[in-house]
Amino acid sequence: MKKITLLIIALIFCGAFAARLQAVEVGQPAPKLTVSKWIKGGPVKLAKGKNYYIVEFWATWCGPCRSTIPHLSELQKKYAGKGLVVVGISGESVDKIQKFVAAQKDMDYNVAADKDRATDRAYMGKRSSIPTAFLVGKDGKVLWIGHPMALDPVLEKVFAGKFNAENYKKLTSLESQLKKAMRGNDINKVTALCDKILALDPVNQTALNVRLVLYQKNNQMGKALVMLETLAKRAPQEEALYFLRLRILRGIGRPEKEVKALADEILKQFAKKPLVLSSFAMIMLDGAKVGEAYPGYALRAMLLAKKNFPADMDSLKKGAAMNTLAMCYFNIGLIDKAMEIEKQAVKLTAKGKRENEQTVQLLKYYQKVKALNKQYGK
Repeated sequence: MKKITLLIIALIFCGAFAARLQAVEVGQPAPKLTVSKWIKGGPVKLAKGKNYYIVEFWATWCGPCRSTIPHLSELQKKYAGKGLVVVGISGESVDKIQKFVAAQKDMDYNVAADKDRATDRAYMGKRSSIPTAFLVGKDGKVLWIGHPMALDPVLEKVFAGKFNAENYKKLTSLESQLKKAMRGNDINKVTALCDKILALDPVNQTALNVRLVLYQKNNQMGKALVMLETLAKRAPQEEALYFLRLRILRGIGRPEKEVKALADEILKQFAKKPLVLSSFAMIMLDGAKVGEAYPGYALRAMLLAKKNFPADMDSLKKGAAMNTLAMCYFNIGLIDKAMEIEKQAVKLTAKGKRENEQTVQLLKYYQKVKALNKQYGK
């Protein structure tokens, strides 16, 4: 349970409760982009009736900002045909931003310098947490505000016509009330507000994390499992609810048959989602104590994932999945097979420096183990 506690606390204090102090709110007209210079792409005007816009505030010195760059580029590519325009805005000097952007191979969206921070003030107000993204709808109003890495499910709903802006406004109001209740240490009110939030959004990170902390504090992790199972029935495609349940089952030492039953459910539910299966495999390879890992389930998941790779799957994502598959083979002692798969992962990740370094390093490790196997296995 220690791992779960640390994860929840980290999520809470690393942004889940950041104050909403931006000048523009959800439902209000998005301010104009009065930037000092367009560094890449542009100029972009927030025209009504044509496009959706992601307006992201970032900085070259910000590590979390840099890590979101490939993701924003991917979103731009994925939804360009549906009218999405991504804009990254930094308040740093033109020269600094130009040098940074020129060195990036995967920053494939519009970038602007906001030297006088006019646009920053109009959107962010007193809020200083970056990166922060604002999703602007075709009507020119702000639909959503949050971390860029949380945009995927929002965009999926937006382009499927299922995003409920009114519900999101209610959520932001309830989250504000929740922060106030937490500051006042009003546990009953905190609990009630969490339940209201989860009724609107079954995977709301803030409410979910608080609820789990309270269950753990009161030694009621059995009730936490019931809550997660109930939420999963309402949102069956949200893998996070299954993964949390799986980690808790293993963390509190529930019978192996319960872990396996949930693992089977996950394999069935997400059979055609390779990236979800890859995450599941990594969870099953992990054991807090010796003998707690489930390498057989991990390999089953990755073989199923490989079988269902989409034809247009991004090479870096496919490479990462193949990397996980190689780990699975290695964990059951099939070193030659692990090396064969890892070589494929190396080729697939060639365009990503960090990803490629990881696959190359693992391939070398497998080769070293193979050599030691030959040396000492006589």
